[in-house]
Amino acid sequence: MESQNDISEGLAVLKVVQSILEEGRNIFLPPRDIALLLLIWNYVKTQKNLVFTVTEHEIRHLATRLDGLDLKDTQGAERRYTESLTRLLKCECLSRADINRLAQSEDTEYQLTALGEGVASWHFEHERFSGEPLTAILRAFNTHLTSIALIAEKVESPEDWHKDVIMQMQVVLNNMLVDVRRHQQELDRQHDHLRQFIPSLLTESSEESIKFCENKLAQVITTINDLMEVTLAAANTASQQLEKIEKIGLSQGYPKTEQVCGELDRRLSSVMHWTSQRANDWVEHHNVVHEFLRGIVNIDRRRRLTEALKRAVASEPLWTIKLTDEFYMIKFREVEHKETERHLLPRRPKKGYSPQSEEISVDNVPTILETILVEEIQDGELILSRMLRKACAQGITEGRVISKIPWLIGKMIERGAVDKKTRPLEVITDILEVEELKVSET
Repeated sequence: MESQNDISEGLAVLKVVQSILEEGRNIFLPPRDIALLLLIWNYVKTQKNLVFTVTEHEIRHLATRLDGLDLKDTQGAERRYTESLTRLLKCECLSRADINRLAQSEDTEYQLTALGEGVASWHFEHERFSGEPLTAILRAFNTHLTSIALIAEKVESPEDWHKDVIMQMQVVLNNMLVDVRRHQQELDRQHDHLRQFIPSLLTESSEESIKFCENKLAQVITTINDLMEVTLAAANTASQQLEKIEKIGLSQGYPKTEQVCGELDRRLSSVMHWTSQRANDWVEHHNVVHEFLRGIVNIDRRRRLTEALKRAVASEPLWTIKLTDEFYMIKFREVEHKETERHLLPRRPKKGYSPQSEEISVDNVPTILETILVEEIQDGELILSRMLRKACAQGITEGRVISKIPWLIGKMIERGAVDKKTRPLEVITDILEVEELKVSET
């Protein structure tokens, strides 16, 4: 039953993938569009009366505020607003809230979609460099999972199990783990930005920049350690609750229990692996930076040695080698270069060389082998080693014989039945040895 569900889900995913490719869907939002989307999201969120739509006049006013922050030519303001609104509609971050044709475009109303709210809230909630949001989500995840485990102990029917346990785990817990992954990506982005920012601090010669760099590193290490402690503790607690729910479901024979619990456990393992990997990476980065601070900055705080070394490498050195003009050496006689005679070693003939082999052309080899094949078939059987010995005796070299062995075997098999008994190795020449093949005429 579970395999059929997996197949149906896979087919549904392929259908969606095909529709995306055929329709050419894409999500292209330049920074200005994201900024306008964030202003719209904040405007709708801060309204006292529960209004979930925004008119085009209000969006135009928000775009004007955006122009005040992003100074550009005033003549292109209308074009920029129209292009941003068109892209937001095309990416389905905004949708038309009215279905009637209005006389004035200013009366048109728009509504934020789930995608638009997600993009705006993602950029708003993840500006702070901290692991606290991830900690809060994991604790809420464990609280909800514990309540589901208590409900699972009281379930008495498969219908209640699907409604109160499976659906809760699929919807609520999966959404929480998606939020966890989103926070992880934001932390990675902040970490990458900090990795690029720290070298710029180390290149400055001020004492404050060094202290600021040390404080930043200490803040990162503290955040990673706290995040690792809380994440591992939360993941262990969640794994215990999942194991408890899975044990109850399997003992009662409820469907989809192993599949859902296994998926959640896999995602929790991914969270734990991410936390451990980031902790190792940042400890290594911390050690490298502090080694540089101890070895370079703390020893040469005023950067005198460093600056002197830079100047010495960049500028022309004070010492130079001056070459004086001297007379060329006088040649009293011309040196005669006699060409030495080349003495080539005599070529030794190859072992098993026969003068007749040079006379036989490559094109004539199949004819000779075909003649030998006809002669042998008159005796009622074909023996590969005997035929090859005759071919070599007539002057065909081993190389040409080897190249025609597959062809010769094919011709032999066409003439009769293959003897399937043990086939020993037969020596043809000093450098040619083949496995015996015997074919009887049918």
